[in-house]
Amino acid sequence: METGPACGHVIVVCVPEEQTPVIQPGSNAIPILPSYRSICVKKPSPRPRVLAVVDCNATIRSVNIGTLNAQSLGNKSAAVLQTIIDNQFDLFAVVESWHDSAESTSVVASTPPGYRVVERSRSRSGKALTSVTTNHGGICVFVRCNLHVKVVDFPSYKSFELLPLFVRIGAMSFVLVVVYRPDPESAVTDKFFVDWADVLERTSGFAGCLIVGDVNLYMDDIANTNTARFCTLLSSFGLRDYVGEPTRGRRQLDIFVCRSDQLAPVVRVDPPMLSDHSLIVATFELIDRRTAEKSVVKRRPWRSFDFDAFAADLRETQLVLNPPTDVTALFDSYDATLTCLLNKHAPLRNVKIKARPAAPWFDAECRAVKVKTRKFEKAYRRKPTSETRTMWRTQFAEQRFLYQRKFVSHWSTAISSCQGDSKALWSKLRPLLQSGSSPTSQLPPSSLDSIVS
Repeated sequence: METGPACGHVIVVCVPEEQTPVIQPGSNAIPILPSYRSICVKKPSPRPRVLAVVDCNATIRSVNIGTLNAQSLGNKSAAVLQTIIDNQFDLFAVVESWHDSAESTSVVASTPPGYRVVERSRSRSGKALTSVTTNHGGICVFVRCNLHVKVVDFPSYKSFELLPLFVRIGAMSFVLVVVYRPDPESAVTDKFFVDWADVLERTSGFAGCLIVGDVNLYMDDIANTNTARFCTLLSSFGLRDYVGEPTRGRRQLDIFVCRSDQLAPVVRVDPPMLSDHSLIVATFELIDRRTAEKSVVKRRPWRSFDFDAFAADLRETQLVLNPPTDVTALFDSYDATLTCLLNKHAPLRNVKIKARPAAPWFDAECRAVKVKTRKFEKAYRRKPTSETRTMWRTQFAEQRFLYQRKFVSHWSTAISSCQGDSKALWSKLRPLLQSGSSPTSQLPPSSLDSIVS
């Protein structure tokens, strides 16, 4: 029994002493010679041995992680939701979310279909417990529903906000630590570095480690005492930052840290769009032995379609040379001829796709604006100048306001259509008010009160 090299299997063949092993060229079969029997086999067996086939194939998948200092989800929930969908994030960490709980309308409104949120709001105390003022700070992580995520028990630190998560994707796992230090760079104290060293020591027990967020340190200024001390701590635990670009103005305040002995992530820093901080997008690879379920559809390769060859063959068909006089026969000939020619010049192919649910308010106008925004983005990627960057930011701002307007208009119309029917009204409100893993599209907090009233 043999297998080809492309199968990824290794087969061990036991050969009796009286036979000479004959192995075909290119085979993966490995004979066990008599001289090895004292090591490999305790007792000779007269029965034929069962060959064990080990499949060493594994799927390597890319993991997309984004991080952003949003400076409030309340006025940009629709844009945040669409950003998660457009970038196909597996995990999206937001600091300065300005929320109170997972049921906050701004958080629910920012959660795309197929995602759930893990959050930690800034704690209130005293009179602030009953206050209706904005609760600044806060951390939210939007997670795909098919990922296993749980909060890791870390102490509470006074010098920064922290949300540590244990993430398992397929056969791989790592700890994701989201940090937000609200104080300015000039207010760094020794207490911060003591707390930070404790965080790094706790994360060192995990095989994989990612630390993202806003630390409000000048990471670009290596001569800065606080920056040098911070980087020294990272290096002592085998960690390094992979951003290396300004994330707010001319300064780098945000970080994307992982182990220096891991595969280096591919990090992209976008110009500030949703807030005055840049969106950081990172992609890295994990080994996943699970096969993702994808639907199979048939597509024609129109990009390689040769119109001239198609037209030349069409001129030689009976549809053109001797078309039928009967109307029904003419239609049948038309369909048969074009189908035959298309199958020749652009044959159907099986294409595997993974469906991404779209928001119910995302219509043709949103799609057209999105295409236009991507056009300016590609122009900036090809030629990153101040002019192309300004054009992209201007178009992105228009896209953001359009998304928010469509968002509010869709749900306002849906709720108004209930016309006093409480059962229908709650069927609309239920997906808007619930959080977690439900595939819902939500209303921004600035619009919910006016719509319901």
